[in-house]
Amino acid sequence: MTNQLPHPLPEGVTISGPVGPEGARILTTDAMRFLADLVRRFDWRREELLERRRELQKRWDQGWRPGFVAETAFLREADWKVAPLPPDRSTGGSRSPDPWTAR
Repeated sequence: MTNQLPHPLPEGVTISGPVGPEGARILTTDAMRFLADLVRRFDWRREELLERRRELQKRWDQGWRPGFVAETAFLREADWKVAPLPPDRSTGGSRSPDPWTAR
């Protein structure tokens, strides 16, 4: 494998790993400009989200668990019942017992 591309890298772009023939075909100048633009525009947010993830992981490791918001407590505390099951329709008629089986 080689790190050589048949075209120059956009300003500020470096490739730190091997680039084979398929990579060279995919990493066109336009594609790398696009990726560089994404990083320049959104890397701050990616870093922010990664830091939040690290903080939440620390809390999780210390025993914290997420909970429900208080505003929806009435839903969780309600007397819930599910509807009864419909009658068994897998026997009789021309229906297949397995609805995924072709008829």
